[in-house]
Amino acid sequence: MAKIRVIATLVASMLFCLVLLVGCSDSDTEGGVVRTADATSPTLTINPLDPSGTTWEYSEGKWEASDNTPTFDGKAVSNTVAGNHITSVEYRIDGGGWMSAQAVGNDGFTENTEHYHFSIATTLSTGAHRLEAQATDAEGMRTEESEYATIDFVVVAP
Repeated sequence: MAKIRVIATLVASMLFCLVLLVGCSDSDTEGGVVRTADATSPTLTINPLDPSGTTWEYSEGKWEASDNTPTFDGKAVSNTVAGNHITSVEYRIDGGGWMSAQAVGNDGFTENTEHYHFSIATTLSTGAHRLEAQATDAEGMRTEESEYATIDFVVVAP
């Protein structure tokens, strides 16, 4: 009986030490699935979209757009925790205010991996521009500034 008590004490001590080493994490239950907060922010890509085949050209190491309201698309990916998903994608041009991108499909942003698209809403001047995009997931994690999807491009006269 003493041997069992010693083993139980050792196991409890080891578990306590493991909790101290690993640390505690935020978690909750959603629909019977235990979700643990993940400190990984969503990642995303961005691409020039050229449905007409005449808007974009890659020349001398840079993108050039002959349309001053160009269109973009991309993919956002949340971390892999069960129950987590992308909730929004936003973009901004030249460091301005963030604007919402649209999810591709009818159900909005509801999956771990989401495709999105948008057209620049304001008329851009001729010259160099920088576009940045960020995503937010259901855990409230937002793409880190150093991880923004970024594309530098030039609007040229048509």
